[in-house]
Amino acid sequence: MKKVFILFIVMISACARLSENSNDYSDLVTIYRDSYGVPHIYGETDAATAFGMGYAQAEDNFHLIESNFVKALGRSTELIGEDGLLDDWLNRSLEIVAYAKRDFLNLSPRVKAICEGYSEGINYYLLKNKNISPILLRNFEPWYVLAFIRYLYYQRVLLQNYSGVQTETLKLGFIKTNSLNVKELSIISFLNTKIKGEGSNSWAVNASKTTTGNPLLFINPHLSFFGPGQVYEAHILSKSGWNFTGYTRFGFPFPYVGFGKKIGWASTDNAADLIDFYMESVTNKESLLAYNYEGVEKTIDNWQETITINNKNMSFSKKLKFYKTHHGPIVGFQNGKFLSVRMAKYESSGWLEQLYLMTKSNDLKEFKEATSRLDVQFGNYLYADVYGNIFYVYNAAIPIRSENFDWSNPVDGSIKETEWKGYHTLEELPQVLNPKSGWIQNCNGTPLLTTLNENPKKENFPNYLIVEADNYRSKNSRKILETYPSFTLELFKSNSFSTYLISAEDELPLLLQEYEESNQDFSVEISAVIDTLKNWNLRSTNHSIATTLYIHWSEIKYDLAKNDSSIKRVNLEALQKTISFLYSKYGTWQVPWGQINRLQRVLPTPNNEYKFNDSIQSLPIAGTPSWTGSIFCIWSRLPKNNSNKRYGIGGNCYVSVVEFGSKVKGYSLINFGTSADPDSEHFFDQANAFASGKYKHAYLTLDQVRKNAVKVYKPSSN
Repeated sequence: MKKVFILFIVMISACARLSENSNDYSDLVTIYRDSYGVPHIYGETDAATAFGMGYAQAEDNFHLIESNFVKALGRSTELIGEDGLLDDWLNRSLEIVAYAKRDFLNLSPRVKAICEGYSEGINYYLLKNKNISPILLRNFEPWYVLAFIRYLYYQRVLLQNYSGVQTETLKLGFIKTNSLNVKELSIISFLNTKIKGEGSNSWAVNASKTTTGNPLLFINPHLSFFGPGQVYEAHILSKSGWNFTGYTRFGFPFPYVGFGKKIGWASTDNAADLIDFYMESVTNKESLLAYNYEGVEKTIDNWQETITINNKNMSFSKKLKFYKTHHGPIVGFQNGKFLSVRMAKYESSGWLEQLYLMTKSNDLKEFKEATSRLDVQFGNYLYADVYGNIFYVYNAAIPIRSENFDWSNPVDGSIKETEWKGYHTLEELPQVLNPKSGWIQNCNGTPLLTTLNENPKKENFPNYLIVEADNYRSKNSRKILETYPSFTLELFKSNSFSTYLISAEDELPLLLQEYEESNQDFSVEISAVIDTLKNWNLRSTNHSIATTLYIHWSEIKYDLAKNDSSIKRVNLEALQKTISFLYSKYGTWQVPWGQINRLQRVLPTPNNEYKFNDSIQSLPIAGTPSWTGSIFCIWSRLPKNNSNKRYGIGGNCYVSVVEFGSKVKGYSLINFGTSADPDSEHFFDQANAFASGKYKHAYLTLDQVRKNAVKVYKPSSN
């Protein structure tokens, strides 16, 4: 009884402390909502501003914050049952929680205060909104932010999206049970998890390419519309001079890509090799107690953790064992060898400190100083500023390796020669500053084609450093930037929504040639389809029948070629299958693209699934999949089951154009709306503008914010 009383007193003290701290911050921050509900958060201190960010995010989508943090803590199985096993097992193998707690202790006092302010903002929201019922998390800790960053980028991006290794089934403690149908753990074919051609866009032009003499920047990430990848637009201001607007994630304490009073940048993923698998010479495969390294037997570290699985009103807990060598955790098994994984900068204290310094930067020198830490392990930066500079760097924490090995495959972990030898510095990475062409682009393509003539040279870098090829979005961007001798702001904005399908320049001539050379007697219908494609201007519109034909033909052709390389006339066969498919779905091949390519916002099911519905609201969208080279990208797929639509699951999620003049002017859009509440006017209010490419203002100064605010409040009084 005494223990229970003491515990009760501790809980009361914790709640009192939370309320006291939160009320302190809640009176130090003002949230301004503009006509689209975008929060502009003004705080007396940076920590108070972060408190306001936590509060505003929770107002707009508390349940996604909680879901993201639950996954980051390795507790997915408590939400979605056994379907979360692989996610949680990888999370525990990477020790994300332990590293996040350590990272928090190593933060500078000001960034630690930002994490504390942010988590207190979420907790204060729950304190004031008793009707909101968390599923698992009743109190949010400041280190959760750091766990989510590690989960999002190390686990989901590096390990699950970019690791090309294919491994055999690895049990490591997973067994089938009689009480639950727990699946054996299998880490198979991570290589193909990303959609073909998926990525982001970024452009910058300097004074020589604009009618006003002001540099222009185009920021355009392509991310998932749902789940952990979903973005959030926000603007943070504080009396310290911190002023930055752009996008962030639900679970981050401030926007980390966008622009401020002097500078701005875009970020596009690169494919820098930041992850290696090591074949470990385990001396006893049954016990996994030791491994051989340079002829010496070394101990394999191991530990146990309990995973709780909630499945259909049943709860089941299982203790699992985890193992790691000096390279990293053992996460695979291939050709009789256990595989450990090492990821760049995993031993560092994480991304947040660098991102904060980047958002506080006021010129190129400060920006380079911040990014030279390379704690944000990957992502090209494309930068512009009010001083006329445009700059690109192939940002990545790339390990220095021996060039005697094929690092795209697992390497021998028993020898010293495969050990990393530090990291390449920022100065050693491909980069371009103020080229004579006046323009720079990167759309996840090779840095060797960043601009016109002053590109980095491949021979100046190690053979493992640059791995990207060119892609159609990069090719289309270069074409746009070279075509116009000078850009007005409006011309730049309109081209940022270009729907020219440059991939068709290469693909359609092959179809037409095959058609012309064939001796086959074609039906009038196929001839009409060919004529439609032949007369097409290669631009997607909502009314374009040719776009529908081309997209489906190219997708079907890709699948045919992948599954049967013996097909002689794959282009014509794919065309016939396309016509058959369109008839089976729509009763005609003359289907306008906007009739079936749709934008719809749906909420997750209890199992975190997103199910589209032809009978509820959706909008026609002219954007096309990334592989087409269209700048306006929407990832949509062939309809399944009873659906007759292709719904966007990702792509253009945030678009912004910034003009860096004496007064910085910003314009932006997100794909849906700020709020996840279906009853809110901001649930889907940006979708029409997004679909038509009509930007809204992104306010930057406090005067602009106050002038255009439609709702102003302090968390303490809301």
